Amino acid sequence: MQELNERFERFEKELRQQTIQIKRIDKMLFYNQPLIGDRYRDLGDGTVLDTQTNLQWMRCALGQTWNGQTCVGEAKQFSWDNAIKVAKDTRHAGYTDWRLPTIDELKTLIVTGQNPTINQQAFPNTLSAWFWSASPNASNSSSAWYVNFSSGFAGNYNRNVSNHVRLVRDRQ
Repeated sequence: MQELNERFERFEKELRQQTIQIKRIDKMLFYNQPLIGDRYRDLGDGTVLDTQTNLQWMRCALGQTWNGQTCVGEAKQFSWDNAIKVAKDTRHAGYTDWRLPTIDELKTLIVTGQNPTINQQAFPNTLSAWFWSASPNASNSSSAWYVNFSSGFAGNYNRNVSNHVRLVRDRQ
């Protein structure tokens, strides 16, 4: 019985070492991948990591799906209140802590001088349209902030209007 326990302990130790080695290899492969637009790292699951903000973004707007190459389908529109609710209920890429980005976070996606004003390699098939942020307008409780990816303009508008949504999560 003691011999069996010793074998099991050796097996456990070898397994832990192999697991650590696999994690190191995965990390090396991950960090050796080229960045998209010198900023975004493709996580291979329909999301990208913004290496400047450490935020993980869905590559597709809600309603679209990632097919391994691009976003397909039609992006849905939501009122601001519904967008907040849908974000809380969203499960994607193994995570359940998706949320609407703040206006400052959403503005980090703006790329001026093109239309739509967003990196199309990182976020393919993004509409030149309005996308909600999680930021309500402090001076008018019936409106919230959005980014228009047609112009790169950030503004606020009535929360009952339907706009598109791209979700984000904090990367731990």
